[in-house]
Amino acid sequence: MLEGLIRIDELAKLAGLTIGSAYNYHADRKYDFPEHHLKIGQILFWKQSTAAAWAREHKKRHRR
Repeated sequence: MLEGLIRIDELAKLAGLTIGSAYNYHADRKYDFPEHHLKIGQILFWKQSTAAAWAREHKKRHRR
């Protein structure tokens, strides 16, 4: 059922973020953070392809 979906902790890892930063980006709609695709209870899920694409772009924009 959840194949191809990832949680916010996995999305954060892809983007090189802390989980806290990922939650803040989502809550504040910062940096075009993608909208979740599914919510089960309090757990948010994203399509892996959407998360990976956003993470790649986020890393490009925020290189130091």
